[in-house]
Amino acid sequence: MAQFGRDNSQMPQMAAATLKHMLLLSTPLLLGMAALSPAVVPLFYGPAFRPAAVALALAATLAIPRCLLNPGFNYLQAIERQRLLLYWNLLCACINIGLDLTLIPRWKAVGAVMASGIAQLFSVVGIWVIIIFLHKVKAPWGA
Repeated sequence: MAQFGRDNSQMPQMAAATLKHMLLLSTPLLLGMAALSPAVVPLFYGPAFRPAAVALALAATLAIPRCLLNPGFNYLQAIERQRLLLYWNLLCACINIGLDLTLIPRWKAVGAVMASGIAQLFSVVGIWVIIIFLHKVKAPWGA
């Protein structure tokens, strides 16, 4: 995004390319972690922690959208839309707290992972919807 100060005409293409590459790199790594979690948790923490593998697998899967958050943040910061980021993050934090209060009492650690993952997914989708539709950045998966 340092290029923005010299020539901002390439910013939308840079944002779309970054989104595409982050998705291509993070998806196989995190899905691999989710698949290996039943073996990894007992290996590192012992058989008593085997039930935590479910939370780790869910956390790894729900972390895929989180990898797409920083390119969106960087783009909106580069175009001086920090106020939008502030308000959007406040809304997502409130959603996260509400989901925590709802899901943790019933599902414990898995509920915490689900609440955090859902709030982060909401944050990522909202930021990229704003970037793609309001700022006319061409989505890397569209025509």
